[in-house]
Amino acid sequence: MKAADLYRHWKNVLNYRLDRLVERLDKIQLRLFALQPDWLQQRLRSVLRTIGDLCWLVKTIPRVDAYRYTGPDWSVTYIGDKHNVLELQHVLFSETPEARHEGRVFLWRLPKVVSQKLAGVDLVVCELSRLMPPPWRPRAAYTFTSPPWIRQRLDIARPLDTIVKCMHQDMRRNLRRMQKTGYTYEFSQRLTDLDLFYHQMYLPFIDERHGERALIEPLEHVRKTFMQGGLILVKHEGNPVAGMLCRGSGNTYFPRMLGVRTGYHHLLPKGVIFALYWFTLDWAQRHGFHTLDLGSSRARQTDGVFRFKRNWQAQVVSDFGRHTEWTFISQNLPSRLCDHLSQQGFITEKGDAHFAVALTDQADMPSEREIAHYQKAASQNGLDGVAVVFPRGQTVITPMNSESRSSA
Repeated sequence: MKAADLYRHWKNVLNYRLDRLVERLDKIQLRLFALQPDWLQQRLRSVLRTIGDLCWLVKTIPRVDAYRYTGPDWSVTYIGDKHNVLELQHVLFSETPEARHEGRVFLWRLPKVVSQKLAGVDLVVCELSRLMPPPWRPRAAYTFTSPPWIRQRLDIARPLDTIVKCMHQDMRRNLRRMQKTGYTYEFSQRLTDLDLFYHQMYLPFIDERHGERALIEPLEHVRKTFMQGGLILVKHEGNPVAGMLCRGSGNTYFPRMLGVRTGYHHLLPKGVIFALYWFTLDWAQRHGFHTLDLGSSRARQTDGVFRFKRNWQAQVVSDFGRHTEWTFISQNLPSRLCDHLSQQGFITEKGDAHFAVALTDQADMPSEREIAHYQKAASQNGLDGVAVVFPRGQTVITPMNSESRSSA
């Protein structure tokens, strides 16, 4: 066997073992996440996540792939794992860009390579481990980071009337629409219902909604979750029309995935998705759970899933099962691209806090009035403040003031 083939073989073996280790660590974190938080639990979760981040770093050593994407308005170089690249294309381009593989990059040469790439593109995005050593982290005039995913959690230990009162008015309208439609539900642990859910609800619904960006869970993973929990089946006129796969752990109930049955998508405007979450909340609250974990959302304030969950007034928290982050880098950011990135409403993490990213092409700090505007929008989305990104490589964090919080 040639040396190159031998290296690839052992690299694949190592990556497989690292993936399994990260999977086990994330399961432990999930159990800890479901408990009432205390100092020791939070410290242990932090250690486990750091080990997972380190595993991801080892997986990418020594080299990562580089791709160039050219659209009608700007060009972007992407460096890193391709797992989330379709989502990034969706965010950055209005139509499918021209793609070209540009070889592989040694991690320790990343700052120099990014500097070279910026001479020919408007933006470079790297998706790499959160534990990238500082000397390997590229920087330029504009630099900010954003996790590909965040999580959202809802406190359901409160009375149901209080939860309804705190919801966005759109959610209360959905509740009235749902009640008029006459939905009912049942909790099922029947294998025949799992088959119905997976093949007639989940698969076709996710594929239709997300297309090539769809992230489909294999049936064996879905079955494991089902055996630990069950299905919330929403019915209309006696027929099962939608389902939510759920499981409980500790004080927390986890809706994991959902689907609407083929042939019943006409019920989408009649609140069937809202009904899935509402009945899941009802079942979890009746069975003594204190928190409803609404799962992962893209870390963008304009993402439809993020906004839907936020309308329940869900809290934004880190997605412990994700070990990479996007780093956005530009030397001469065109004004249109600067505006486009700002409009996406990216979220950045600083410790346990989450901030809205606001980019400016001005050298001076935005006025107090502009900052107050940013803070109000960030507060309405459950964030802790605003991170203003300047064209000289600086990011200024402006935490939420009490006035902004009270006005949300």
